[in-house]
Amino acid sequence: AEWDGPDATGQGRPALASDVPSAAQRAATTGALNKTGQRAMAQAGKSLNGVRILVVEDNFLAAEVVRDLLESSGYAVVGPVGRITDALRLAEQEALDGAILDINLNGERCFPIALVLRRRGVPFVFLTGYDDEAIIPVELRPARRLGKPVFGPQLMEVLAEVI
Repeated sequence: AEWDGPDATGQGRPALASDVPSAAQRAATTGALNKTGQRAMAQAGKSLNGVRILVVEDNFLAAEVVRDLLESSGYAVVGPVGRITDALRLAEQEALDGAILDINLNGERCFPIALVLRRRGVPFVFLTGYDDEAIIPVELRPARRLGKPVFGPQLMEVLAEVI
């Protein structure tokens, strides 16, 4: 059967059971990475207890990997959510210490969410598959930006720096 358009895997095909990492695979990946996140926070003199991070990502598998990574490092995850409306509601109403924002959410840009977070003084990191900084509004360009795919240690270090 032919498949048109992106799906949960981002591969343009239906998600397969083999696309979802097993609990053992996630544990192996996040177990080593949680030490990186804890080390980065310790170096910054910060505790992870109660640190609430909003995760905005429309790719289910990517969102789960980020959630597992953050939770295994001691963060409290808000979300993940993959829709602008849901993310805006959380960005406006939840107590947050930081956020990770995928720029492209099912064809919509996350910038309204970033503006709400900036207004509230909540630091955030953009995740993007785009190389061109020009897609980011000028007023949001000072925010940290990480390319996809992002590596766990890199994400944890940047998150520790911004919060």
